[in-house]
Amino acid sequence: VTITDPLDDANPCEGNGNHTFSVSLSQPESFYNFSWQKDGVDIDGDAAQKIIAPIELTDAGQYKVVVSNRCDSKESVANLTIVPKMLVNGITASAVGPFCSPTNVTVTFDDNGAVAEYKAKKPDGSEIVITNPYTFEVNTTTQGTWEFIAVPNCVGDNFTHKFTWNLIPDFGAVSMNDVATCIGKDVDFVVDVKDVSSLSELTYKWKDDTNITIVGENSNFLSLTDVQDSDLGTYTCVVTDQCGNSKTATANLRIEKVTTSTTGTSIEKCVGDTDFRIDIAYTGTPRFEWRFKDPLGAVISNADFYEIPSVATSDAGVYYCKVILGCGDEVNIERELIVHEHVSIISPADETIHICQGEQPILDVEVNGDSDIYTVSWTDNSDNPLVGFGDVNQVQLSKHDIPGTYTYKAKVTSLGNCDNLSKSYIVEVHEKPKLAAIDPIHECEGDILLTANVVGTDYVGVEWWNSDESSKLGTGVNYTILGATHPASEGVLVAKVTSEYCGDIKANALVNIHEPISHKPITNLTTTPCEGTPLKLVVEGIGDGVQYSWHKNLVSNPQLETSSILDLGNADAVSHNGKYICVLTSSNGCLGKMVEFTVKVLQNATVITPPNDVSLCEGITPATFTLNATGEGDLLYAWYNKNDIKVSEKTNDPNFSVVDPLANNRQVYYCVVTPNKCASVTSKKVGLHVKKKVLIKSEPVDVKIAENGNATFVVEAEGEPVITYQWQISTDGGTNWSDMVGETNKSLVLNSVLLASNGNKYRCIVTNDCDSQITREALLTVDANAKITVQPVDLNVCLSGGKAEFKIDASGAGLSYEWQYRENNTESFANASAVGTLKDGDKTLEIDPVTLAMRDWEFKCIVSGTGSPDESNVVKINVFEPITYDDINDETLCNGSGGMFSVENVGGSKPYSYTWKRETVTIASGSQLNLDATSATDATYYIEVSNGVCPEVVKEFSISHHPDLVVDAWSNTDETCATGSAAEVLGVTVNNSAGDLKYTWTKDSDSKVLSNTNSYTLPGISTAETGTYKVKVKDRCTSAIVSGFINVYIPISKVNAWPANLPPLCLGTELVLDVKVNGDHPIYTWTVPNGARIPGNGSSIKFDNLSMADQGTYICEVTDKCGTSLTYTTELKIIDAPSIDSPGIENLIAVCEGDPLVLGTISVTGSYDDIKWTLNDGSTNTVAGVQLNLGDATTAMEGNYKVEVSNKCGSDISVGTQVVNPKPTLDPIANQTVCENEDVVFRAKATGRDLNYEWK
Repeated sequence: VTITDPLDDANPCEGNGNHTFSVSLSQPESFYNFSWQKDGVDIDGDAAQKIIAPIELTDAGQYKVVVSNRCDSKESVANLTIVPKMLVNGITASAVGPFCSPTNVTVTFDDNGAVAEYKAKKPDGSEIVITNPYTFEVNTTTQGTWEFIAVPNCVGDNFTHKFTWNLIPDFGAVSMNDVATCIGKDVDFVVDVKDVSSLSELTYKWKDDTNITIVGENSNFLSLTDVQDSDLGTYTCVVTDQCGNSKTATANLRIEKVTTSTTGTSIEKCVGDTDFRIDIAYTGTPRFEWRFKDPLGAVISNADFYEIPSVATSDAGVYYCKVILGCGDEVNIERELIVHEHVSIISPADETIHICQGEQPILDVEVNGDSDIYTVSWTDNSDNPLVGFGDVNQVQLSKHDIPGTYTYKAKVTSLGNCDNLSKSYIVEVHEKPKLAAIDPIHECEGDILLTANVVGTDYVGVEWWNSDESSKLGTGVNYTILGATHPASEGVLVAKVTSEYCGDIKANALVNIHEPISHKPITNLTTTPCEGTPLKLVVEGIGDGVQYSWHKNLVSNPQLETSSILDLGNADAVSHNGKYICVLTSSNGCLGKMVEFTVKVLQNATVITPPNDVSLCEGITPATFTLNATGEGDLLYAWYNKNDIKVSEKTNDPNFSVVDPLANNRQVYYCVVTPNKCASVTSKKVGLHVKKKVLIKSEPVDVKIAENGNATFVVEAEGEPVITYQWQISTDGGTNWSDMVGETNKSLVLNSVLLASNGNKYRCIVTNDCDSQITREALLTVDANAKITVQPVDLNVCLSGGKAEFKIDASGAGLSYEWQYRENNTESFANASAVGTLKDGDKTLEIDPVTLAMRDWEFKCIVSGTGSPDESNVVKINVFEPITYDDINDETLCNGSGGMFSVENVGGSKPYSYTWKRETVTIASGSQLNLDATSATDATYYIEVSNGVCPEVVKEFSISHHPDLVVDAWSNTDETCATGSAAEVLGVTVNNSAGDLKYTWTKDSDSKVLSNTNSYTLPGISTAETGTYKVKVKDRCTSAIVSGFINVYIPISKVNAWPANLPPLCLGTELVLDVKVNGDHPIYTWTVPNGARIPGNGSSIKFDNLSMADQGTYICEVTDKCGTSLTYTTELKIIDAPSIDSPGIENLIAVCEGDPLVLGTISVTGSYDDIKWTLNDGSTNTVAGVQLNLGDATTAMEGNYKVEVSNKCGSDISVGTQVVNPKPTLDPIANQTVCENEDVVFRAKATGRDLNYEWK
């Protein structure tokens, strides 16, 4: 070997590219072998060049290349020195400034010394070379920004950093202006400082007139608030910078004032007043500027007062006086002058007003003048104030129920008391005719007669109108509605009586016609529910007094329900399939309706035969899962893995094949079966287990021993789930093999081997469920001359706390043992005493501790004695790393499902063995535990993982089961209301969830999903929202469905109204009260005064044969399912026909002609409308009252008299005969002349009644 160009020393820079060592030879490079060393240690390289890249500090050292061929070898040596690259950690300065005076500053670089040069660039731009550290003085010539530079001694960029230092200059002159102000004002003294540097930090110290420092003031201004006389004087401010320079400024405070208030009450005057004047009070010598209306307008006076000789309306407004004080402040004073005008009454003459009895007269006074400049008071004719009437031009008096003439006055007083005026009103009250109330009509469809009862004579006629009086229907006391129907003919008709003075007198006739029975269209009910879902049948009846009766199959069958909803619970085909009939009837006797439904319950999906776990050996494909299910219509199958990712789209094939089982080993699958209708079902979860084939990792090696020595053969293998071993022996050189009885472990130990076993071969058949592998053939050599009787064997040692002991035994005298080792098979063996301890007479080599690097080391022992030495087998330390693997999380399983658990991310040395236990019972081996539903019981489980060398690692986990999913539906399952906004939230509460909840809301048979949350907000805006709402809740285990039929009701509203007081009804007659409302499902609650009456819960009541106990307050409260409450209230008075108390006029006392004739007084029990007297001549008198005064009696007045009292309920009469006795008359009796003893007769001729004659 001839080296023509040896290696050269080199001195490259750190990180600068690469460096190549190279030698040149006399022959082509391919003729030679090359090996490289650094500092005596072999390094990579088998060519004439050695490239070092990138260049790092650790690459420095001595490099040697050895060039050899079959003839000889030569070497070349060179040194590589690495120049480190510059590293600057930072730069610091001893002071940062600014400075009050010249100051020394030291700048220091923190670097690794690989700096070629330090430089500085001064503020003037010049550059100098400096030392590290570098000290200089900051003064007026050196202040400014410095840039410091470190230049590297090899490669790389300069390091630069800048500092700025400055001196603080003195500030300029300070000054402050005097301030003039007024009492109560706020003022500021401001110090003006000239030429202040941005580097200066100024402080301010303020003193008052007494030279006392004002605490807390440290700014360039001093604020004084609410200035008073005590604040007058001189104020001082001392300004100081941080260098101690101070300057002082002073200023004075002066005060002037006005004592007249700036504002005051308004001054009120009348037009023409001559005493208006405003005066100003002040101190000092101010100036005055008077302005009118506009504070900025023209000046109208400069005096300290203002007056007006004669006030006019144009003088009204605000007068402003600006007082300008000598101090420069201004005081603005203002006063308002209000000028009142005179008023007069338009048409002051007395006014006559005609009204109807019971009306409220309106009195109106029209005043010439604005309404805000006068007041009006109202009195009666005696000047007594009318109570309750204020300052208004128009008043409406209380009702005048008594006809007659009334006088009232309006008194007008202007503001400022300028005018006092009066006007009189004569109110004429006319008597009003009466129209009796018309009882409400409750009838079925057909002709209906209405009658108006008019009391009085002062009316023109009776007219009948529709409710808004837009159309006249007829005239006369009676009116007939022909062919009345519901609801077209329902409503209010108006009876109108016209009069000359009282206008139209009206009464309403409420016409109610019973609504016939019908029902709303049934469009949103499903009669084909899925099994297990709520089943409700609903009929929304329409009509007065609607009643329900539900039956199954036949109307004659037993009644099931009497409400509008038939709730059958959860649908079940056996119990619920069939026909259902709802019979609608009415409490008013009208014809009803009958509605029929046919129910067919649909089947949910059900798994009949669940899928099973699949276990197969690697290489076998595919892995197929299958199940058997039933359901409504065609079924679709979709398969998912354990991460709930769909691995098979929905098809009609129940089978699922995993094409690459090995790639999906330990995966878990389940199937979701979906029928055409109704609920889907999820199968149990099953696992895929791919069992690994046998892999032999360490073959048995040849063994050489002395006679009677011990030989050990070992095989290391992997595979799942269980490996078995069977050792075989061949005594004919490997031609024939036979099993060795009982040798079924991975180690075969032969003790006290005889010389006859020399040449035997041994092998092991390693088997698991998937295949078998046969190891290499290991040769046993038994040498009679050999000293070694027990060979050392490979050791399996755990890295954590393990130690290795190689043992050897030999026979012979004077034996010595030398243990040797090498770190790899390319090195020579060296004495092992440096790495281990010799024991047992050097037969044992102990190595403690064992390191991971020793897994590549080889050991052997040389046994010396008589004759040539024996060399043992070369053995190794199989260093096993401790077992690590992931924790297995506690698992909560679904009821009826099993679970699969895997040992994941196993670390440490192989082979691994696995033992699974439930509590203390071993239940499985292998890296996976697959439990079916029966085996996956609630308990604590353990997994033990071992490699046979290191301590086994045991971890525990628990299995529990989710309770069954419980879904509580919304509580308001039957109704909500059409309120025009969101009215109802349907929600479900889920208990015992297995997690991963999913919600699906639908309505009726529509598949459209309304919501995917745990609630759905029902719009509730119309009855179109009525229907069956269903939510399917699904968790990781099961699903549950709840549903409910929701009626959307129209809230109730009033159609008719009751008067506060019903017209009195007669004893023994009937009462009919009717309530009419719009809306759905009104509920009527009646309160009546007669506790013996049972009003029921209908929309109307009818009580026959009324008694006095029926008199009082009637209340009907109407509620609905929307929370609406309507109340009808009225008062009823019961009256009886009046009766004339005995004797009435039956026992009239006879009177004499000329005497006063008065019939009565009569006494009446009960109320009555009028008393009618019928005279003896047949004429009547309805004015007299309980007495009839006929004046002086005449004989013509004699005869029969009748008095009649009446009301709407009847009448009573009393009849009597009045006797008027005429005054008696006696004609003169003529004188007679007769003879003595002759009879004489005197005859009296008289007129009269019941005469008595007395002769004297």
